[in-house]
Amino acid sequence: MSEKQIMWDRLSWEYADRYLNFPPGISRLHRAALYWLEWNALSERHADYQFRIEDLNPRRMVQLLGVQDRMALPLSEVPEALHLRSSSLEQATNGRVNRTQLTWEALEEEVGAELTERIKKAAVRYGYSLDATR
Repeated sequence: MSEKQIMWDRLSWEYADRYLNFPPGISRLHRAALYWLEWNALSERHADYQFRIEDLNPRRMVQLLGVQDRMALPLSEVPEALHLRSSSLEQATNGRVNRTQLTWEALEEEVGAELTERIKKAAVRYGYSLDATR
């Protein structure tokens, strides 16, 4: 990571820690697991509606927000689906995708069975499959 990325990474974790109070000395993966679980739980307490970002229907979102009158284009021209490829979301500077595959087993080994089980239950509740092939 560049110095700028390191700075923003640190600031992001400090911001999240103000609301989630991460235990001191935990690994980056453990902190990320707690963040995913607890930030989503915090959001749920204040949300009127929830959706998976990969299932986002921009046209429906415009309707739910009630902003179609302020749109610069007709509602019929707002796309109904986003066409994102996960490989386009995070690439290394050489253009290759730079990710390590994380398994449930590896997560459990790092963060423990109890936290992993809570994350699995939340993932299913949010509509995700626990099968890594999907």
